[in-house]
Amino acid sequence: SNAPRQAVDAMQKSLSYLALVKQHLNPRDYDDFVEAMRAFHAEQKPLDLLQQQAIVHDTLNFLLCRLNSPALTKRVVEILRGNVELLEGFNAFLTDGSRIEVSNITADVIVVDLKLASGEVIQSVHNLSNQAPLVWTTVASISEVQGP
Repeated sequence: SNAPRQAVDAMQKSLSYLALVKQHLNPRDYDDFVEAMRAFHAEQKPLDLLQQQAIVHDTLNFLLCRLNSPALTKRVVEILRGNVELLEGFNAFLTDGSRIEVSNITADVIVVDLKLASGEVIQSVHNLSNQAPLVWTTVASISEVQGP
């Protein structure tokens, strides 16, 4: 069985992504990222670095195991806003059929489409020159995708 090898590969993938997130985010945003992972697990106790890594790894593994959580994905998009490499890298942990797509409009504005497995598409516009909260708009609803 390849299960142990796949588990090691999944661990490496999630830890590599976590290292990339830590490298690119400021400490506050990195803590927010870890907190989003922790909230996903409904953990409420203070965590040391090893526990933080374990929770992020567990959460990314849940995503690797095809767990779909649009709320968590939207939170991660908010935290990673403007970092195209990290946003696109998070796709590795989304369910089959769900996807983050990033489009550059100008040097300061990017558009993020979150395409859900259901066919629904929600979008946010990131103005990189300010930190205003993201507003999500449904650009394709499930009924539009399925037709009348």
